[in-house]
This record gives sequence, structure tokens and C-alpha cells, in this order.
Amino acid sequence: MRSGDSAPKRKRVDGAPCVTKDYGSGADTSLSSVAIDPEGRISIHCDHVEMGNGIGTALANRVAAHLGAVADEVAVAEVDRFAALGLVTSGDPYTMDQATQDAAQRDPRWVPAISSPTSSSIGAHVGTHSAAEAARVIFRFGLWPAALELWGVAPTDPRAAKWDAARWERGRLTMPELRPLRLSEIAARAHARKGVTGAMAHSFSRWSWSKATFAIGGQEWTAEIDALAVRKSSGKFVRLDRADVKYPPTVFNRIGTSYTSLCGALVRVEIERDTGALRVDRAYTVLECGRALTPEIVLGQAQGGFAMGVGYALLESLPLYEDGPGNGQWNLGQYLIARGSDLPRQGLEIDVLPPLPNDPPKGMAEVVMIPIVPALLNAIFDATGRRFHTLPVTQQELKGALT
Repeated sequence: MRSGDSAPKRKRVDGAPCVTKDYGSGADTSLSSVAIDPEGRISIHCDHVEMGNGIGTALANRVAAHLGAVADEVAVAEVDRFAALGLVTSGDPYTMDQATQDAAQRDPRWVPAISSPTSSSIGAHVGTHSAAEAARVIFRFGLWPAALELWGVAPTDPRAAKWDAARWERGRLTMPELRPLRLSEIAARAHARKGVTGAMAHSFSRWSWSKATFAIGGQEWTAEIDALAVRKSSGKFVRLDRADVKYPPTVFNRIGTSYTSLCGALVRVEIERDTGALRVDRAYTVLECGRALTPEIVLGQAQGGFAMGVGYALLESLPLYEDGPGNGQWNLGQYLIARGSDLPRQGLEIDVLPPLPNDPPKGMAEVVMIPIVPALLNAIFDATGRRFHTLPVTQQELKGALT
């Protein structure tokens, strides 16, 4: 839409697109272990890699939702730490047919893939999933029974079955009409009674998570994992064979993606008629990414994504052949990226929509950059009447389109 000329020699125009971005590949795995010591210190180990997406902080925050405190130790890129699960695999998870998968999964140690490549987009959704499931096991079969003992609640008391109604508040476990319990107090009792204080889990996603049932302490436990090992007190991790497993149907690889995030943008630019100089005056983006595990990182990535979009649309160029960066003489003097003066430093507003109830974390990395480019191109079209099909759109090209 056109908002009118703010001055005789300047055009002020707006551009607005909306995009959706998929997160996942159709054969994604999550592999983690979580443990808590008698003092309540939490450690997390994960096979996903930190690549600027804040996976370590996301892991700590997602586990804290179940165990009541941020982890004291988080280790990533640990692909060789999970031997206790005894995993085996075969075939190609992208191309195998249903009969092959059905036959293979009869082996309680078989999984469609043991570990998968990390991409920054799926860190929150895939990278933290198995850690969250492991933390749930520790709470249900380690911390919760210990808390019941501390409260003097008998296993036959109806309240003993309401573990999912308990809430962590400032490092204390709370239940109506019962005294709050410190995490360290519960952890010490869990170790003393040789409860579950560590869990190691593997998950597989083909646009939905695998699901399996395990026997833990004489009780059945069904979760979105396909392999589990537990540790009692300070002992070793012991693998538990699954009693049942359900993998997403292989036909899901033909259906396509189901995990997506959405982002819309509205950008106002001013273009000098005589020179073609473009200035981004104001901008607004709205993002839907499920439950944000670390809101500060989400906001930072959205700000960085906006800057990348401006650079991609208006500045960044890599010429081919002898004059390009292959000649070994290029640096940021030739390859221009967005600087503070290219951005609406006081006029960028970012709105992250609240999640729906029980909405899981989803990806968000690339989606915050994608709509910025068409927003700028739509604004340029509104100002010049010309559609540009190559990037970047330079000041010289804008001047030519306006004259």
C-alpha cells in the first residue's frame, strides 16, 4: 500500500508479506541424558551442536520446566556418550517402506536413525525434545516419590497420582495444602531412597514423534521416545527394553512437513527521487514460533534476521569471475552488509505471539529473515512500479527506475 509522499523529492511507501517456514527433515533424531545429584545440581548432555542458536540455554530452560532449576552443566555435540542405550539401526529412514520398518522395529534396540545432523532451525524443537522427556522420567519416578515421602503422603492417597498437577515456583515444588519443598531437599531424598536420578533417551521424528512404552519401577510409562535408560541414585545407566513402539508411518515422507512457524513483516521505506537513496524508516514483524524457550534469544535472532534481510535485498553482492571474491582480495569493503545506519534503529518493532496451550517449542531461525526481502521489494514496486527480479537492488537501479 502507498502511504503518500512525505516531501516533494521523497517517496515514502510500505511493503507487507507473510511467510511460513518448515522445521525438520523427516528423519530427525534427539539424543540426551539428564541427571541430578544429591545437592540438586542438574547436568544435561546432548548430541546436537551449538551453532549460534542457543541450544545450550534452550536445553537448560526446557529441563528446568520439569526439574525446577536451570542446569549447572550443559554439554552439547556429545555423540559418543549414549552407549548405554545399545542402539542399532539399518536402512534409510527417508526411503524405507512400511514393511521394512515394521520388521526392523521388532528388535527393541532398533531405531530408524541414531543421530542426525544439526541445523540451527530445529534446535528448540528437535534438539531439546529427548532432554525434556528424560527430565519427565526423573521427576515422575525419582523426585515425585521422594516428595511424597517428605510430605508424608501415602502411595494410596489420591494425591499421589496427581504428579502432573505439581508446580515449581522459585526452585520449590508446590502442591495445594502441602508445604513447598526445595529441589535440593527432594534430590537428597531421591538419592537416599535409590530412586531414578538420571535418564537417557532417544527420539525419532518423521513429522511426528515416535512413541513407546517402558516398565519403570513396576509401572508402565508411555512417552514420545523410542529408547530409554535410567540411573538409580549414583549407579550406572541401565537400558530398559520397550514393550511397544509406534513409529510415524513411512508414508509421512511423501506427505511433507507439518512443523512450521510463521512470520509477517511491514516495512516503510523512503526513497529519494533524485538519487535513488533508500532508507528504512520503520518496520514491524510478527512471529509465531510456539513456546519460546529463551525469549531473549528469539528476539535477538529476529533483530539479526531483519538486518540480514536488508543486506540480502539491498547490499550484498558476489560478482562472478575475475572481479568476484575468488580473486582473494575481497573483504567487507567490497562485500557490504547492513550497518546500523541501514536499519531503523528506533523504529523496529518485533511482536512474538504467545504460544497456544501445550504448544511445543518450534523453530524460528530463518523465518525472521525471509519476509524482510519481499517486504522491501513490495515497497520498491509501490514506489517505482517496477518489479526487480535480481538482488541486490542498488541505489543506481532505484535512481534509474525513478527517472
